[in-house]
Amino acid sequence: MTVAQKALELLEPIPASAWMTDDYSDGISKCCVVGHYTRLTSKEPNNFNPDNCSDYEPGTGFWSPLRIASRKFMYNKAISNSPDTDITSVNNNGHGIYNERDTKERCIHFLKDMAKAGY
Repeated sequence: MTVAQKALELLEPIPASAWMTDDYSDGISKCCVVGHYTRLTSKEPNNFNPDNCSDYEPGTGFWSPLRIASRKFMYNKAISNSPDTDITSVNNNGHGIYNERDTKERCIHFLKDMAKAGY
C-alpha cells in the first residue's frame, strides 16, 4: 500500500467540518491533512494535541511519510518547481491546481492523483 492509498483510507471518512487550514490542529477536534494523518497513525489516534498532529511522527522525530511522499510527487510530476512544496500547500490554498473550495475535497483530489502516480 502506498502512502497516498493509506492516507485516503484514513482520511476519506473524516467529515469536511473536521478539516482546517494554516495549523496542524485546533487541539480539540480539527486538523489539517498532515495533522489528521499523523494523529491517525500515532499511538493515540483520538488525541488532537498539536504535538500529536504535527509534521513529525510522534516519538520519532522523523517527518511524516505523507509530507515526504507528497513533496516527491509534487516535484517529480512538475506540479511544483520547488522541492520544498508539499500537500500542506494544497491543504492551505490549493497551490493553484487544486481549486476546490473545500479543504478536504482539495486534499482528497490531490491524494487520488498521488495514488494514481504510485506515491
